[in-house]
Parts: sequence; C-alpha cells; structure tokens
Amino acid sequence: MQEKQNQNKKYICKHPFKYVEIRGDGNIYPCCAGWTFDSSFGNIFKNSFEEVWNSEKAQNFRKSVLDGTYQYCDLQRCTHYGTKDWEETDDVSTIVQNLPENMLIAMEKQCNVRCIMCRDVQKYTSLEEMNKLDSMIDTTFVPLLKNCKMLAINGDGEALAAKHSRKLLKKAVEVNPNIKILLMTNGLICNEKVLTEAGIINNVDSLAVSIHAATKKTYDKIVKDSNFDEIMKNVEWLAKRKDEGKIKSIGLIFVISQINYKEAIEFAKICKRLKVTMTILKLYNFGTEIGKNFEKLAVFEKNHPEYNKFVKIMNNPILKEKFVEMPPEFRNLKPVTFSERFANNIFFHTIKTFIQKLKVLFLSIV
Repeated sequence: MQEKQNQNKKYICKHPFKYVEIRGDGNIYPCCAGWTFDSSFGNIFKNSFEEVWNSEKAQNFRKSVLDGTYQYCDLQRCTHYGTKDWEETDDVSTIVQNLPENMLIAMEKQCNVRCIMCRDVQKYTSLEEMNKLDSMIDTTFVPLLKNCKMLAINGDGEALAAKHSRKLLKKAVEVNPNIKILLMTNGLICNEKVLTEAGIINNVDSLAVSIHAATKKTYDKIVKDSNFDEIMKNVEWLAKRKDEGKIKSIGLIFVISQINYKEAIEFAKICKRLKVTMTILKLYNFGTEIGKNFEKLAVFEKNHPEYNKFVKIMNNPILKEKFVEMPPEFRNLKPVTFSERFANNIFFHTIKTFIQKLKVLFLSIV
C-alpha cells in the first residue's frame, strides 16, 4: 500500500501553493511576474486576499502545475525550474486551504540608490501612498504575517530606506517573533546599526544583495547615488554573521550585460571567498532609458558582436561551481560561427526581406 502511494507522488513547483508576491499595484502573483507571463491571481485592492488566493485564475495556474504543462510559466527564464524549489507531493487539489507560508511584499518603490536597469529617476513614496499602504498593515498584512514562515521584502525598492516598509517589518516581528526575513537590498545601509534600529537583526535569515559589479568603476556605471566601498564593507560584515550561523544564506545579485560581463569571473571569486551565492540574472528591457540601447547591452544575444567573449567567460570553471546560480539558458553555451552570427544579424534579415520583396515584384511584372 505504501509503495502504491509513493508511485502516485510526483515532483512539482511548490510556489503556486505556498508562495505569493504582492506588488505595488495590488496584483498578486505566485512567482516573479516576469517569469509567469504576468499571470496575476487577482488584485488585493479589489478583493480580499482569501478571494484572490483561491480565485479561478489561481486554480487554473495550479492546475497547469499539477498536469505538468506549466502553461503560465516562462520556463526559459525561471531559475527554479526542476531545482530544490520543487517538492514531492501527492496533492491534486487546486484549492489551498492554508495561507501562504512564504511571501514577498513589494509595494513600495522608494529607494536610496538608482540602478539604471530599474529606473531613470529616483522614486519616492508620496504621503497619500504611504497612508494607504500603512492602513493595510493591520487589516490586510497582519493576518497573513501571523502564520508566515518567510517574509521577503522589498524587491521594488529599498526596505531599509522606505518608511512604510520599515513599519511593516517592525509589525511582522511584533506579531510573529519567529518570522524569518529575506531582505532584498542594495546593501548601502544594510549594517548592524540600521538592522538593530529596524528591530529585525535577529530575524534576518537570508539576504539578496544587488551589486552587479566587482569593481567600483563598473559599479558606478550601473548604480547611481551609491557607494561601492561602503556596500562591500557591509557585505563583509554580513558574510561574517553567516559564518557565525546568525544568517542562513546570502546571495549577491549580478544582472549581466555588456557593461559588466567581463567582471563575472572576478565577482564569482568574491562570492567564493565570502562563501555566499552568486546569482546571475539576465538583463531585461523594463522601459528605462537603457532600453534605447538594449541591443548594445544584450551581450547574451547571439547577434551581439561580443557574444563569443561572453560565452567564453560563462564557460569558465568557476561559474560552473555549485555556489553560482543562473538561468538555464546560460548553461552549456557554445560560441557562434561567423555564418551563424550573420544569419542572426538584424541587418541580414532586413536585406533578405528586401530581396524577397524584389523577387515578388519581379515575378509579378513578368
């Protein structure tokens, strides 16, 4: 009987059943919106969380996971696909009775630095927006936080520099002293003084620190209004706390582009020395100013003139080690030949299309 039950089990992604992301526009996602074709479960400003959590959209998403189609997931971008984030289950229900164990709340865009891939100008939370978000702490978030095991914050801004996010963090620890916090930060003010003042120094379980460069020169091209040396000093302190067992995990984020790809190996060496994870992410065009030069920055595209140099770096042995995470498409890359690059070149396609049109025109005349 036990053997038969085990045969019914299968490995699936647990995110749609145990995890949510709540974004600034009120939309709720089971994972990164960019990895799920923007498939929202619903909107927390329009319906209660309970209604959204088991909405028709939520059930359809879970059904696609259970039947193995993953039709709402962009598996080419997902870094969780087939990893430890999958778990064995014999559950076949698309309705989940329990509230999510893990949450990402990213409702405040205020930040103390400006990454060029994220924004062209600094963003601040208005008094009206802050009052609206603050009013949701007791009515919406506290019921969710009471039984939450892991709270990730912020994702769209800097939690340690944003007043509402600081209030939310403080409240989370008050109502759930054992809650674990995944802090998504740029690292500039992530130090002992600020974490102590925020009341979360003993609850920070994991950190994702966006740095994107191994040197100050390159960092200053990517992140404005910041201080590379101060951040690295804070990261050294955080790594020491990890060695002492006070922090479970630290990931240093490296959004790769033409600006920084040559520093990927050196960045990996820093991560290895600090005994932290290196997370390589692909640059995407989010409509900021760099979108106008996206083709120049997208070194990971086969028609980019530096693509083969990018491949050589990505195939370096240190980037194959277990502490390095990256999208599946970045693994096992092969250089392109001249003919392949020519075939992928936009100019080539334009000429080819033009010639085809001339042929059609010529045949119509004949």
